[in-house]
Amino acid sequence: TTNGGNMKKQTTDAGLEYLKRLGIRAAKDRNSIVRDMEGAYGKKEVDAFFKEFDALCKKGDRKSYDVKNADYDRSIFFTGSYDGDIIRRCCNWIEENKTFFGKKILDVGCDCGFMTCFIAKTFPEAEITSIDRCANGVAVAKKLSEYLGITNITFINTELSDLDEGDFDTVFSMRTMMENGDCIEDINNDFFVQTDEFKKTLENFGNLLAAKVKAGGKLITIENTGRDPLLAGWIEALYGAGFNGSIDNYDEVICKELGKEVDYQALVFSKEKADNNPKDLFEEIFDSANFGLEDNLRHWDAKFMYESKKGEMLKGYSVTGPGATTGSIFTLWSVKDDPDKFIFFQTHEGEPILQIYSKSKVHEVEETIDGWVEDAKKYSMLKVEKL
Repeated sequence: TTNGGNMKKQTTDAGLEYLKRLGIRAAKDRNSIVRDMEGAYGKKEVDAFFKEFDALCKKGDRKSYDVKNADYDRSIFFTGSYDGDIIRRCCNWIEENKTFFGKKILDVGCDCGFMTCFIAKTFPEAEITSIDRCANGVAVAKKLSEYLGITNITFINTELSDLDEGDFDTVFSMRTMMENGDCIEDINNDFFVQTDEFKKTLENFGNLLAAKVKAGGKLITIENTGRDPLLAGWIEALYGAGFNGSIDNYDEVICKELGKEVDYQALVFSKEKADNNPKDLFEEIFDSANFGLEDNLRHWDAKFMYESKKGEMLKGYSVTGPGATTGSIFTLWSVKDDPDKFIFFQTHEGEPILQIYSKSKVHEVEETIDGWVEDAKKYSMLKVEKL
C-alpha cells in the first residue's frame, strides 16, 4: 500500500479491522452509495441530500460539510463508503509509523472523526485534542468516540487560528492543506513558477501549524497531491515555517476512491533547523518514482523533468495556427550531467509530454520530428518556425 521512503512497511491490516468494527466498507462507485442510502432513508430524502450537497461542493462552499454531517448515521455511512479505502490505508500508515506520535497530539480538521478515533485507539495513553471548523462534524466525531468507548480525546469546534493551546508533540494534518490556501493551478505556468505561487498561498497555514508544534516535535501531513507543484509548494511553505523534512520520512500511499486510484503523499516534518533544501527534498521524492528510459511522462511530471534535467537544445520547432491554437513545440535537449541520454519534450494542445532516450536513438527521434514538421508545412494555415 505504501512506497517511497525507508519507513517500516505493513505487517497487519489494522485499517481494515477498524472499518469492520464500524460496520462500513468502501464503495466501488457512487451509484452503490446512492442505492444503499435510498434503502435506508428513502429516495426522496436521499435525492434532496445529494441535490444540496453536490451544489455546495460544486461551488466549493464549506457548508457542504455541515450538510454531510447533519445526521450521525448518514455521516458515518456516507463518509465511510466514499473514503473507506483512504481511511483504511492511512490508518495502516499510522500503525506502521507509531514512533512519530508523541504523548500530546493535535488532529487538525477531524471532520466526522474516523482518523482521530483510530489515533486515540492506537495510542490510549496519549492526550489528544481534535479540532474542526464544522460544528456538525465535531458532533458526529464525539458520538463516534462514545460508540468506540474512547475517552482520551478533547473535541473542539474551532479554527486552527483560534486555538489557544500549543506545544504539541505531534500535529496530525490530513486533507486540510487545499482548504487553507487558494490552490488553483495553471498548466501553462512553468513548474517552479506554479510551485512558488502555491508556496505563497500556503505560507499562512504552514505558520499556523508550526505555532502548535513544540520545538523538536513532529508535523505529520497526508495530502492528495501527487508529485506536483502543489506538493513542492507545500514543502517549501513548511520549510519557511521552520520545519525540516527527509526522504526517509516520506511515503506514497496508494488508495481507491470510488474504485479509482488516488495518490496520497505522507510526510513527517520535524520542527528544527533544516539540514537540507526543500527543492532537494522534492527532487528526491520525484526521483523515488523511478521513471525509466522512454517512459511517457505527462503534465507536471513532464514539466518538472524538463525544467530540472534539460541541458542544451539540440533541435526544436514550433507549430502554430488553426488546429494548433495553443501552440505545439517539438524539441530535443541534452541531459545535464548525463551525456549518454537526451530529452524529447513536446507540447500538444497544451499538454506537455516528455521522454528520455538513450543517445543511440537520437537520429531515430530526429527523423520522427522532421516527418511531423514536413507534414505541418503542407498546410498553409500552419506556421512552422525553427527554435
